[in-house]
Amino acid sequence: MGKWDRGTVLIWGACAVLTLGLGGKWLIGQGSASPSTPASGRSTQTNQVESGTAAGQPVEAGGAPVLVHVVGAVRRPGVYRLSFGARVFQAIRAAGGTAPGADPNRIDLAAKLVDGSQVVIPRHGQGAISGAAGVAGAGGAQSSGPVSLSTASAADLDRLDGIGPALAARIIQWRDANGGFRSVNDLDRVSGIGPAKLLGLRNQVVP
Repeated sequence: MGKWDRGTVLIWGACAVLTLGLGGKWLIGQGSASPSTPASGRSTQTNQVESGTAAGQPVEAGGAPVLVHVVGAVRRPGVYRLSFGARVFQAIRAAGGTAPGADPNRIDLAAKLVDGSQVVIPRHGQGAISGAAGVAGAGGAQSSGPVSLSTASAADLDRLDGIGPALAARIIQWRDANGGFRSVNDLDRVSGIGPAKLLGLRNQVVP
């Protein structure tokens, strides 16, 4: 009977050891797997944030660069290429900034530039500026009354009595080289305009 009791004890002891071993292995497996769950969650959240940021970036519609003719009271009058959507103040900056005597507050510095337009920076005491906010469209109609020498296009000047295409081009060339007209008398300094022609133009133009 004692032997049987010892055998029974050994069997039960072996079962207990096996049970403890399997239980410990299961617990170890659970412990190693549990950290992967929050790590996976963090990775997913990061990806969502990055995707959301990229998708939320504003996309501006692109366009072709614009060419504008900057004249008047600027340091470097001329034709400049600017990016699509540029404003008048950027055209002035491209032309080296305003020259002494400029009166930029008379024009809309925030106006959008139009391809082929002319940006005219007036001077203090200068007459009325043709075109809206100092930006005259190419070939645009002039307002009634005298033509401004500092804002007129070649086509506008060509319509005046006594001025043809060649003389209109020389007037604009002189204007660009000298920063605009301060007086109608400055026309006398343009090649091809003498006293008689100047007299005929006095009632048709303003500085």
